[in-house]
Amino acid sequence: HFAKSFAAGPLRHLTCGHSYQCQSWVMRGSAMTLEKTKVPTEVLIRDGRTELLTLDRHGFTLSEFPFVPGDYFDSSWVIRDLYPECCEFVKQTTGAARVIAYNHIIR
Repeated sequence: HFAKSFAAGPLRHLTCGHSYQCQSWVMRGSAMTLEKTKVPTEVLIRDGRTELLTLDRHGFTLSEFPFVPGDYFDSSWVIRDLYPECCEFVKQTTGAARVIAYNHIIR
C-alpha cells in the first residue's frame, strides 16, 4: 500500500508498506536450519532531488548526467563509448583523479 503525502503541489515523499525478508539460523534437533521470515516494515521514500545531498555527509550525491544516445543493450558499445563518458563525469563531479568503470547491469 502507498500513502501519498502532498506538500503544496507535487509529490514530495511517500510511505510504502514493505516486507523485508530476514534470514536466521535455528537449531532444530541436531541440525541447523536456515529460516526465512518476512518482517513488515514501513519505509519513507523521499524525493532526493529537492534535498542537498553531499558525498561527504551522505555517502552519495545526485547529479544530472547528460543523455548519451546509443544502444544500451549492446555491451560492447556501453563499454567502449559510455564507460569513458561516465568515468569523466564522475571525475568532474567528485574531483577524483582516477575512475574505473568495471561493471554494468541492464534493467
